[in-house]
Amino acid sequence: MTKPILLCADCEGTRQQLADCVEAIDRLGILVNFFYVGETARQFPEIVKHTARRHQIESHTATHTPLRGLSPEAQHREIMEGKDMVEQIIDRPTHGFRAPCHSIDRATVQILNEEGFIFDASGLYHRYNMGGVIEIRPSWFREWMPLYGWIGLTPKMAFSIFKLLFRLCNPVVLPMHPHYTGLSPQHLEAFTEWVKWAEDQGGAFMLIRDWLGMRELSYDEALPIAAPPAM
Repeated sequence: MTKPILLCADCEGTRQQLADCVEAIDRLGILVNFFYVGETARQFPEIVKHTARRHQIESHTATHTPLRGLSPEAQHREIMEGKDMVEQIIDRPTHGFRAPCHSIDRATVQILNEEGFIFDASGLYHRYNMGGVIEIRPSWFREWMPLYGWIGLTPKMAFSIFKLLFRLCNPVVLPMHPHYTGLSPQHLEAFTEWVKWAEDQGGAFMLIRDWLGMRELSYDEALPIAAPPAM
């Protein structure tokens, strides 16, 4: 039996990091859910448009400012400006959201409901009544980070955590941060090795909209999947 893997790429970072990660994803042929920071999307619109041809594109705020502690008005501005910035580039609506650093609170949930978001893939540390918004709860928070290097954890060892999560979770909702995964060839190699392992174990990398459809939950963007063009 296949196991769904919902890989969520939180896109900030440099052009090279983004391009290297997208190239690795294209080479592997997997499907990824890209959550773009609005400012990053405006900086690199050609990368956003490239990924939008095959993958799911959603928003990740305007400036990557953590939302907890902001006023409801400031949260609304961050969320909706980021959504609008991404939509202007891909020229179609977005319906999902991930907050920076998983930093949502009750005000965030209220905004997502009022503005008609279909799903949120943010909440890791706290649980809220999500109202009409479908919660897609992450299984982990970082594929790699500088702290891992400080304690002597190599990229390959860090991605082995994903192997454990694959066995424990269904679906597996996992992060990808181009500014970490794209740090070096060694990081990209560790990511590639894990993807191949997961597929060998029966993992299926899925778009969130397709996974929701399997569960008879609505996502109103039924776009065909096309092969990506060369960058």
